[in-house]
Amino acid sequence: MAPFKIRKLPLYLFLLRNLFILIFLLLGRPASTAEDLVTTNNSFATAIELTGAEFELQAGFATNHVAYDEERWWKWHSPSNSTYRWTATNFDYGFVNIFEVTDSGGSNLVAASYQRSPTTLLIDPPKSDPLGIVHFLEGRTYAIRLKPTGWYSVASFPVSVNFKPLGADAPSNDHYSAAKEISGTNHLLDYDLSSATFESLSEPKIVPQVVGQTLWWKWQSPGFGTAILRSMDSNAPALAGIYVTTSSNSQKLIATSATQLGNECVIFESAKQQVRWDTIPGVIYQIQIDRFPAMTNLLGSMEFQFMAAPVNDAPEGAIELSGFEVKTSADNRASTHRPAEPLLGVDWSALQAEPLWMQHHRTLILPDNSEANSIWFKWRSPNIGIVQVTPLEPIRYDDPSYENHEGHNGQDTGSDMCGKLFDLYPEPVFEPVYALFKSDANDLPMMEPVSAATQHVHFPMTEPGLFYIQMDSDPRATGVAPLNLLHTPPPTNDLFQHRILLPSTPLKVIGRTYAATSDPSDPEIMRNTNGSTRTVWWEWESPDDGEWYLKFVKRDNGETIHVFSPDLSTNIGLVSFDSLLFSAAKGQRFCIGVSAPSGNGGNISFTLSPLVSPTLKYNGFRYDWNYTRYNQLAVQESSDGWPIVVEQSTNLIDWISVTTNYSRPPAFEIPASHEPALFFRTRYLRPPSP
Repeated sequence: MAPFKIRKLPLYLFLLRNLFILIFLLLGRPASTAEDLVTTNNSFATAIELTGAEFELQAGFATNHVAYDEERWWKWHSPSNSTYRWTATNFDYGFVNIFEVTDSGGSNLVAASYQRSPTTLLIDPPKSDPLGIVHFLEGRTYAIRLKPTGWYSVASFPVSVNFKPLGADAPSNDHYSAAKEISGTNHLLDYDLSSATFESLSEPKIVPQVVGQTLWWKWQSPGFGTAILRSMDSNAPALAGIYVTTSSNSQKLIATSATQLGNECVIFESAKQQVRWDTIPGVIYQIQIDRFPAMTNLLGSMEFQFMAAPVNDAPEGAIELSGFEVKTSADNRASTHRPAEPLLGVDWSALQAEPLWMQHHRTLILPDNSEANSIWFKWRSPNIGIVQVTPLEPIRYDDPSYENHEGHNGQDTGSDMCGKLFDLYPEPVFEPVYALFKSDANDLPMMEPVSAATQHVHFPMTEPGLFYIQMDSDPRATGVAPLNLLHTPPPTNDLFQHRILLPSTPLKVIGRTYAATSDPSDPEIMRNTNGSTRTVWWEWESPDDGEWYLKFVKRDNGETIHVFSPDLSTNIGLVSFDSLLFSAAKGQRFCIGVSAPSGNGGNISFTLSPLVSPTLKYNGFRYDWNYTRYNQLAVQESSDGWPIVVEQSTNLIDWISVTTNYSRPPAFEIPASHEPALFFRTRYLRPPSP
């Protein structure tokens, strides 16, 4: 398993770990049998001079306490430019540091042991990698220091570090100043890190945790687009970093494949399979390849690919769309952000669902310089209305229609987190968003969109005109997505003077307030203060005298129904939630207005039917103690919630109440042999007028 860092320990494990360490410090290790432990070269001033092209450092540390302050020094004059590998023995808990001595007598660190992370949760402290690589320059003097990390507490122990030349010079592209040049759009970069070195004075590190065996390439971009560097090794791939040279002649990291793997207990560094970055014409990009300690295969290949930006990468090249409905696709896989291009300001991280522990455990500081992956389209609105732009299927709203409807009878029919490793910097899911821009005087998009970036744009258009559509996605996730555009004009009954005349029958009416407008001539009771109400109209004539029942079947946006006299002077009633009961004379005309108080409106439907009171049903009989038979009657239940009255008469002229003011009157009974005969009827109690 790759090395990892401890992220958190339960209290009992923490105490147990410290107990083991205490025992380890008290008991120590067996005393060394070495007869000659070098201890005099314990400072830079007393460093031992080395000679020869190959040498071995032998030292002893004799302390009776934790060896925080113990160190040993050597000096060596390099006879040639050559790459060396060192191998440390019995020095798991110590550092090898190599310094270049300057002409003024100072020193600069050029190489050091890589400290591996612990491999158990209890007592195993961090260890140093026994192997290291350093490149020596001809004629330069170097100082070498051995220093324990503090985990030793023994009477004495020997240490040896062997330095041998690799037998081969460092690769020609070992330093960024000698980066191997590539050109064109496709290349295979073969690498061998076995003799690669790191120049600490002048060479940047992708992240601090790298080993420091680097190779360099450089490539000049032929144009706007996207470059991808993809590892051909799926098992512990090499680490890649992409740099540009700044105005101060330093290297700025703009992209990297570095990541971390972990869970709620552990974390360790790793590399993704690929890294991608946006390109600018003429800019030279430096490619650095390095490795983490977990990468043991030092030979490999990386595939380089450049994809030119699409023609509609900038607003000037926007692809033109036309018509009320468009179905096409949008491909932003090689798109970039141009200097004068509007930014949508989307918080892409907010779109990605990640565990909180994953966010808290991250320790790498990675660049994020790609601001957008947008592409552009333009479309001219043929009329007022609402336009939808979405990668999904657009919502289709009902045009006005009606159908026959029967009378209403008072009834409605109808794994262990510590065991599974996660990438702490996961690649985001490709989720395209769209935004709409008005055009300026030069027929280019304004800098601020008129609709927020979303996966489903609904934008009300108050006048025809040229609009720009920007598609974007998280800079780390691009792809091909549908682009569906649907323009919905106002419904035909948008204005009162264009109201639809309904037949004089019971009806189910279907329509929409979606894309309707606000008419200043609408009754004030139907308009809100900001003028955003959307209204539609019908007219209906009663076929007969009687009670009529108007009921909402569907409403998407909090719509209300108002029933008016034909000249709109009298408000007959209001349906805000469910239904309205009103009286109508034969030939009497009514105007029905439906309004959506805010938003874009939606689909609606309502029924208009004559009211038929609930029926009585025979519910059985009983005999009293005098053997008199009683028939039991009950009212068929109503779901409307209106009060119902049951009345009786002996002559069908004079009626008296039996039960009253109940939404569901209780059962009642009458003698079976009652004289004269009794007649019964039910009716709704009219609610008070609004």
